[in-house]
Amino acid sequence: MVDQLIYAVLGAKGSWSHAAAHSKYPTGQRLGCSDFEQVANSLKSGRADIAIFPVQNSTTGPIAGVFELLASHDFVQTDEIVLPIEHCLIGSPNLGVSEATISRIFSHPQGFLQCMQFLIQTYPNAAQIPETDTATAVQRVIDEGLSMQLAIGSTFAAGLYGGKIIKADIHDQADNTTRFVCMVRR
Repeated sequence: MVDQLIYAVLGAKGSWSHAAAHSKYPTGQRLGCSDFEQVANSLKSGRADIAIFPVQNSTTGPIAGVFELLASHDFVQTDEIVLPIEHCLIGSPNLGVSEATISRIFSHPQGFLQCMQFLIQTYPNAAQIPETDTATAVQRVIDEGLSMQLAIGSTFAAGLYGGKIIKADIHDQADNTTRFVCMVRR
C-alpha cells in the first residue's frame, strides 16, 4: 500500500494555498501551517512530502518573502499551479448585512490588496483586520456570528465553514491569478 502524499500549505482548510494544492493533489493530505517558514520546515523535516508556496499574484506581484525563503533552502521545484483567485465577501449565514453597518472586514493582507478598489468604494470606513489566511478570516467571521463584520475569501472556504456569500467577484482585476510552486527536498 502506498502512503498518502502529505502536502504542506499556508493556512486553514479552504485557504487559497489549500485550494491550489487540492486542485493538483486531490487525494493528498493537507498539513496546514501558520506561516511560510513553517511550511518550509515541514518539508525540510520530512513531515510533508511536498510544499506548496504562492509566489506571484497577477494583481499585486511577488508574494512578500517567499522567493527569499525558497532561496535559503535546498528545495527543487517539481511543478507549478496557476489558480484563478476569485474573492468573495462572506458573512455569517443567518444575519442580515447592511453596507452601512459593516465595521470590520477580515482577510489575509493579499486579499485586501487584491480587492482594494472595491473596499475603498464600498466599505471606506470598515477596519481591515489581517488574518493568517483568507480561510481563517472566513472561519472567524462565521464563528463570531456578528452582522457588522465580513471576510474576504473563496467560495471553497464559504462552503467549508457555512458562510453566506454577500458579494462574489470583488477582486479588482477580472483575471486575478496566483502562481504557486510545488517544492520537494533535493
